[in-house]
Amino acid sequence: MTTGLKAGFGSVKVEAQVGTTIWKTSIFPQASSSAYILPIKKEVRKAQSLELEKPFRLKLKILGIEPRH
Repeated sequence: MTTGLKAGFGSVKVEAQVGTTIWKTSIFPQASSSAYILPIKKEVRKAQSLELEKPFRLKLKILGIEPRH
């Protein structure tokens, strides 16, 4: 799925959105599984009142691919 889109350390460039905060970042492969990790900066966590172990909605767009029409 991400072949050709990976950058350093196997990361994939994305645009993330939590609440009204939108930012460009990268997701990183987790060594122990086939999952990816999205680090969320403190300023985003604070702006959106995110708390540890509380669910929240996240929109994630992989950059560098064209959407299907």
